[in-house]
Amino acid sequence: GNLAGFTPNYYWDFTNQDTIFNDVIYNSIMNTPGITGAGSGPVFDANGLYVNAANKRLTLPLTLGSAYTIYSEFIRDTDSGTQAYIWSYDNGSNAHLVDCKIDGAVTDFVQSTVTTASASQAITATSSPLGLGVSTKFATRVELNNFAFYSGGAQMGVDTSLTMPTATTLRFGVRYDNSTYARGWIKRVAIFNSALSNAAMVTLTT
Repeated sequence: GNLAGFTPNYYWDFTNQDTIFNDVIYNSIMNTPGITGAGSGPVFDANGLYVNAANKRLTLPLTLGSAYTIYSEFIRDTDSGTQAYIWSYDNGSNAHLVDCKIDGAVTDFVQSTVTTASASQAITATSSPLGLGVSTKFATRVELNNFAFYSGGAQMGVDTSLTMPTATTLRFGVRYDNSTYARGWIKRVAIFNSALSNAAMVTLTT
């Protein structure tokens, strides 16, 4: 459960099928309490959870506290020309939403954004496109007036006037309406029940 020297409270290692949920270790991703797939279900291989259609994603109910940090590692497989969600944490709509996604339409940058009560905040993005076949690490810190997004060991953006969203569901590889799916491998996702420091986020994403 150790990740770059840090121990997450929730951890899904899709490459090795290791899971920590609320500090409890499980021996299979699908043993995570409350987790569900859809349609033909999730596909796991040596690279992780392969999402190439909306019915390959995973969803689970989750309520986090007043501060948290979400880490993810992703390999992009194909370029759809549209948005592609690595993960989404939401209330079943776009009214309250935290995400990490490829913007897709023009730049292929990876964005991490927050929406609270239907108001967009913390629209941050990487400074270069996400290429195909490259494993890339991201970390999103969410806390009142203390948002940050990191990738590749560098800070991509901050928001020091953030208001907190009210989210209840974590989705791997898709967003709240079961669309704009990831199109690649999600290798790992980890959640820390705290706002990690800038230095920690550099270490995590390097």
